Amino acid sequence: MEKAAVFDFKNYLAAHTVRPLTHGKSGAEVCLLDDHKIAKFSEKSKLLEKENGAAVWEACLKEAEFYKDIMDLHHAFLPEIFHCHFDDDNVQIIMGEYFPLAKENLTCSDFDKIMELLTQVHELPFPDFLKNEKQEPLEISDEEIQSCLDGWKSVFEEHDSETSGSLDFSKLQELASHINQLNKDMYSSRICLCHGDFHAENILQHEKNSRLILCDWQSVSLKHPASDIAFFMSRLSGDGIVFDENKIIESYCRYSKSGITKDEIKNQIKLSNINTTFRYWHYYLHGSSRDAVENIIKKII
Repeated sequence: MEKAAVFDFKNYLAAHTVRPLTHGKSGAEVCLLDDHKIAKFSEKSKLLEKENGAAVWEACLKEAEFYKDIMDLHHAFLPEIFHCHFDDDNVQIIMGEYFPLAKENLTCSDFDKIMELLTQVHELPFPDFLKNEKQEPLEISDEEIQSCLDGWKSVFEEHDSETSGSLDFSKLQELASHINQLNKDMYSSRICLCHGDFHAENILQHEKNSRLILCDWQSVSLKHPASDIAFFMSRLSGDGIVFDENKIIESYCRYSKSGITKDEIKNQIKLSNINTTFRYWHYYLHGSSRDAVENIIKKII
């Protein structure tokens, strides 16, 4: 890895950029380079001009801190990092180029390998910058709850004129009124290092040996292991991909060294699905069919 003190990141981009890729969902800029590398970078001043920019900056910073803290462990599922620098104003990362999974063609064998990968993630030591994270039941602020309800209402309104009837928004309002108490009642103190955004689009393949590589660590945190499993299956469902939930959980338990049981995972998955769906799925469901929206609502109600 080049030393940050002598490495001119901007000149390197100017000399090697093939094309800018789409902006990352976190707000980072991403470029494909001509030496089979990917550059990912963020400028704090630009991000702070945008809505929710402070949170986006913290997420970009967290990923860089993670790579700095963990890269010496040389785990096969981590991307190769050639340059990682962050300060009060910039985050700069250059990593190896990898290739996406064909998520529509995933088989039971693929799901098994993905769960093996996830157990290895959950066995990573806690990075120093996360060790002081508070471990307590999730508590969603009143402001976020209202923002989520507003988001869901906008999804429901897309189907108001359909003759098949309207979706029942009052059920989501009732869920919102009880969600923090539910998190307290079902809280588990089992924690591990979780990726936080574990889905098929963040699982890449090495071109030469098809080795799985996990990228985009901006949401890394300390949580119950079921949160990553739940998020993974939730995204599969949202993409219309068929899978066997029991087999995925059984694969995880078989590879895990923690002694976790299928029942514990399933109970925590229910809780995680409620939180993840309520907080985030209104972003993804705009333009979806009424049946798709209704199926997602049924799963959390």
